[in-house]
Amino acid sequence: MSQNDALSPKQRAAIAALLGAKSISAAAADIKISRKTLQRWLATPAFAAALAEAENDLLHETTRLLLAFAGMAGFALVKNLTAEDAPASARNAAACAILDRLVSLREHAQLSDRVAEMEAWICQQSGGGSKT
Repeated sequence: MSQNDALSPKQRAAIAALLGAKSISAAAADIKISRKTLQRWLATPAFAAALAEAENDLLHETTRLLLAFAGMAGFALVKNLTAEDAPASARNAAACAILDRLVSLREHAQLSDRVAEMEAWICQQSGGGSKT
């Protein structure tokens, strides 16, 4: 069951407005409620949980969209790096971008592995067997 199911239509509209607005005031104005009302809703656990769920959904959708273009972005960096007619500054920037991303990806992978190991250890210590 979605956290959104427990909300009124106006509260669901407020969540949609918050996802697209630059501020709480702008979101409140978009759906014609007071900022104070929206702040009161934000302080309630059900609304806060539904907003967090909506933000997480949006983040996952955005990640999927970016992943669709990741290969093209990589090829663009390689093209800039290897283009003989490109200025040295552009080739250096492409090289730095590639190396920075590589380091970030490696750190992320290592961290993910460590978290998985810790989760498995915790699960094993609590008598739950292995976590899958």
